[in-house]
Amino acid sequence: MEHDAFKEIAEAQPPKAILEIATSVSVVGNTIKLNLEKIRGYLVDDNVSMVGIWGMGGVGKTTLLNEINNSLLGGDINIGFKYVISLVVSKEPQFKKLQNEISKRLGLPFDSGKSDIFEFLKKNFLLLLDDIWKRVDLSEDLGIPLSLGQSQNLENRGQRYKHKVIFTTRDDDVCAHMIAHKKIKVECLDGEEAWHLFKQFSNEEIINSNAIIK
Repeated sequence: MEHDAFKEIAEAQPPKAILEIATSVSVVGNTIKLNLEKIRGYLVDDNVSMVGIWGMGGVGKTTLLNEINNSLLGGDINIGFKYVISLVVSKEPQFKKLQNEISKRLGLPFDSGKSDIFEFLKKNFLLLLDDIWKRVDLSEDLGIPLSLGQSQNLENRGQRYKHKVIFTTRDDDVCAHMIAHKKIKVECLDGEEAWHLFKQFSNEEIINSNAIIK
């Protein structure tokens, strides 16, 4: 269910917009708002290059990624990423297919290899990886120029570049294996927040059609 609202996009971005997505979901509850603010803080923190968002299935990890993007569309923060790449990795990742998707989004030839992607992405970029089940070697598996544990500020011909990764996973251990500098656990919504979310995706006619719903 989480993946339906997640759109795979990588484009050169205008200075004050990060990523357009097809679905807009209102922020629900103080917990999600707090998590959103944490991640936005990490995006501008030079000491954080990789963030893991973890929690059981269906608690809204992908929704939180979408909310991050929505919050940046208004241009209230100039993050400065030239490219944003969004991928759904899944339990059994097909890395060649993911490489082809990256190449397509970057405008590279369809069958570009990891080395082509690596060279092209020596620029400011944000990588969003949804639904990771086990460690992904960003360089070896996808051709992403960000070594595990490496600072996001890489120097290339005298210029510093910002490379950041945000991923979602169900397993806290994956955050450790990915060497996430920061991690955020997404908890289940409490009763009031869950009811508020339900009403957002329903309507009064449906809610009032059966007393059992309330």
